[in-house]
Amino acid sequence: MRQKIAGMLDVPSRSVGYSAPEVAKMEEIVRGTPARNVLRKVGKLGVDGGLSLLLHASAVAPTGGLSLPVAAGGTIARKIGEALTSRAGSDLSEMVRNRSPLSRGSQGVSAVTQALLSGSPSTASAIPYAGIAAGSPSQLKRAAIVQALLAQQQQN
Repeated sequence: MRQKIAGMLDVPSRSVGYSAPEVAKMEEIVRGTPARNVLRKVGKLGVDGGLSLLLHASAVAPTGGLSLPVAAGGTIARKIGEALTSRAGSDLSEMVRNRSPLSRGSQGVSAVTQALLSGSPSTASAIPYAGIAAGSPSQLKRAAIVQALLAQQQQN
């Protein structure tokens, strides 16, 4: 996740449209917090695939099993660090989604549009829009989306 977001920040055209707090959250995910960075470093001692598993397995006999806690601790630290980074990514995703007119309910999209988007047939057939008094559900949904976009443009 860190690499994908870093790629977005490296090319300015990829981060166009994000607000300043969202870009700051992206930078925080890429840089990491002190706790996440420590967990990442300690996690490198853990098992992460074929080669590290082979190295840890080959170290069990000569150390009398003393390398097992190091492998387990490193793996646990890596998993915790990944979970914290994933949670930060979820927070970023929620920040972006909360800007959507659909997330604001009636503030960004009218109740009629909400009903059309939800597929409520009783409301959808009663609302004429753009010359469509009745039609297929896809035509009505398309008209509702156009209405929502126009409403959003008028708000801005």
